[in-house]
Amino acid sequence: VETKSSNITNSGTLTITGVPTFTVVNGASITVNSASNNFSATPVFASGGTIANVTIVDNSALAFGTLTLSVDLTATVTDGSESNGAITQTGALVVPGTTTITATGSNVTLENASNNFGTIAVTGATVALRDTNAVVLGASTVSGAYTLTSEGGAVTQSGALAIASNTTTINASGQNVTLEDASNNFSTIAVTGAA
Repeated sequence: VETKSSNITNSGTLTITGVPTFTVVNGASITVNSASNNFSATPVFASGGTIANVTIVDNSALAFGTLTLSVDLTATVTDGSESNGAITQTGALVVPGTTTITATGSNVTLENASNNFGTIAVTGATVALRDTNAVVLGASTVSGAYTLTSEGGAVTQSGALAIASNTTTINASGQNVTLEDASNNFSTIAVTGAA
């Protein structure tokens, strides 16, 4: 799907067994958020310049390729199983705004060493994240283990972290880690950092 002048949206279900490719003009956004969408292959989001926002819903597993946005990423999987509805990646995600991942009951693995998130909020089962710079953790609810690795910047938060049933591991060697939201709910937390 390609548009020469505006955003891409969808009003009905998309069931695509091949590679779904969405191409917009510079500064436009892509919204494919029908609750019953089913993308069998890794979606490709492209632009002649920069994509602003991407919002995607998939009722099966969702894998991201390399993606650079100028604003926000919102991704939802509705399968609800740990593996069949998992969110993974094959290339780096660069999202300076807010990344919101909703994968209730499913695993989320975004561990590319070149990921660069502004703020990331996740709902999922077992969650593993990696960021090359400072990262802000948005409100997150995780039913399994939660692991965050920050390669080159401080770890802070903008919303409460509810990880009450398993271990939270923050790897931020040499970096400051500040998680002081009054509504945080951890079972066990292990931190490597500067302060």
